[in-house]
Amino acid sequence: MRKLFITLLLISRFIQLFAQDAINDSVSAATKFTEAKGLFYSDRTACLNKALAALEIADRINNKPLEGNINNLLGILYSYQAKYDLSLNYLNKALVFANTLNDNTLKSKVYTNIGLNYMQQGDQLKAIDASLKAVEILEAIGKTDGVGSIYANISNSYYALKMPDKALEYDGYALKNFQQTNQQTGIANVYNSYGVIFSDQKQHQKALEYYSKSLKIKQALNDFTGVANSLLNIGALYIDTRSYQKSLENLKKAKVLFEKNKDPKGLAEVAQEMANLKSAMKDTTDVLDSQKAYDYAKKNTTIEQQRDIAFDLAGKYRDRKDYRNSLKYYAIYDSLKDISQSTIMLKQANELEARYQNEKKKQQIRLLNEQTTVQQLQLSQKNMILLIIGGVFLLFLVISYQFYNRYKLKQAAVLRNEVLRQQELATKGIIQAEERERKRIAGELHDGVGQLFTTVKMNMEILMERYLIRQPAADILAEKTMALVDESCAEVRSIAHQMMPNALIKSGLVSALRDFINKIPAEKLKISMETTGIDMGLENTTETVLYRVIQESVNNVIKHAEATALDILLLCDKNEITVSIEDNGKGFNTDDKNKFTGIGLKNMISRVEYLKGSVDISSSPGKGTLVAIFIPNN
Repeated sequence: MRKLFITLLLISRFIQLFAQDAINDSVSAATKFTEAKGLFYSDRTACLNKALAALEIADRINNKPLEGNINNLLGILYSYQAKYDLSLNYLNKALVFANTLNDNTLKSKVYTNIGLNYMQQGDQLKAIDASLKAVEILEAIGKTDGVGSIYANISNSYYALKMPDKALEYDGYALKNFQQTNQQTGIANVYNSYGVIFSDQKQHQKALEYYSKSLKIKQALNDFTGVANSLLNIGALYIDTRSYQKSLENLKKAKVLFEKNKDPKGLAEVAQEMANLKSAMKDTTDVLDSQKAYDYAKKNTTIEQQRDIAFDLAGKYRDRKDYRNSLKYYAIYDSLKDISQSTIMLKQANELEARYQNEKKKQQIRLLNEQTTVQQLQLSQKNMILLIIGGVFLLFLVISYQFYNRYKLKQAAVLRNEVLRQQELATKGIIQAEERERKRIAGELHDGVGQLFTTVKMNMEILMERYLIRQPAADILAEKTMALVDESCAEVRSIAHQMMPNALIKSGLVSALRDFINKIPAEKLKISMETTGIDMGLENTTETVLYRVIQESVNNVIKHAEATALDILLLCDKNEITVSIEDNGKGFNTDDKNKFTGIGLKNMISRVEYLKGSVDISSSPGKGTLVAIFIPNN
């Protein structure tokens, strides 16, 4: 009897402790949720961690209203991290809780956030549909307080669909609602939206009017953050209108307010707009302001902002050909993207642990009903905890290892792509420089040396007419001299034409090639050319490369092949350009690598590779040579 009394006393005490734990857990979950909401605008990473911790507790104690609201918050957070599928997963869970609890207020919030998710993904029609469902729910329960904000979201979706008239229409609905409910902040936000739309339409005066109205309201509300953001928008607008001094004044005022509010995110945005202002003014120190923006963001603002500014810095350094720093900030940008992945993995591990903890509680209750001693219950609890911790730890190790491997592969791919891009830029630069130098030399020959020879010829003719003594020997010498001058003029024109043929510039590839071929004596080399699909014309760089490659191939045949006939075939379809050059000369052994060391052949291959093409040379002694060129027609 005494043992039974002690057992009942122990069970009663355990139930009291369990109830007290449940109350404490409920308070803890609600506190963490409140703290998470407070961190939403200042530190979204900390906000996410607080919300996940709150969800783990709420799930363990089966607090469905709190679970619904926390899932809704997590959906918003992952939407801001551009993890849209994960965001929708949490929002759909929140929607299930809202339907189960028949909580129309929560349901309208969830549909609003689903609309924002689709809007950020770019699926604006789904965004509008979800937002209208939220409006319908609020109107059905007679709550009009939040309708204005949803109309503003719909306006943003129509703006993204490039339907500014519809956007302005829904901004009008939002403005009407905000005015009826006297929501001055909402009115100011609508005016700001008007400013954005009119700014995009290059109606800068209208945009400035609405930005100014928004600024005035925020000043009256003593909303210093709002005032700073309005000044920031006005400063950006003045950059577009090239009112650089006014832009600078507004950006400086915004900076003072952000400093006063200790808002590093705002300071980063100001620094970035200062960089844009300097870029517009051709001030090469703009990169310093972008660097300052990154330093602000790096200290204590959101990862998203750090990531975006790092990407902008990488682009600026790339434009300055500072590839070392460009690669550095691309790597930072990539690593900041991956931080959100690690957060997701940690959250998944926490969810798994939460499910195990819930199962552990149920098991403990069953053991209390079935077992007679507290010692057996404690032993079972210990074993279960060790098993859960071991399983979660093992799972975490596996996920971490996979994440690390994927990160290494991604970094290697980024580096490899950058190296290929640099090689392509170098090849393009060499080809363009070579073509510019050819054009310059051709112009100098034609306009400089050619004109001098023409003047010499004219002077010689005058000398012959006026001063030449009419003696046979003198006549012969004068005629030879004139012949040499004529021949020199013709040679200069020929060289200038070969270096930069007018036919290629004026009439295109086919005409230039026929002009080139017609200058080669048929008794020396009989050349036939057939073209198909080239009439439509090609991109200038492609035509130049093909002309030089074919010119080099023909010259190689004349110099080395001892051929009497040469066939050229050009085919062009929507996918590929094919060129074949075949002669009946003496051929050569293609296994002899010494035959491929000439500068001309190397240039020919490098030009084709620049166009992402390939060169195939097929030959053997006594059987002629076939050069086949394949270039993608993009």
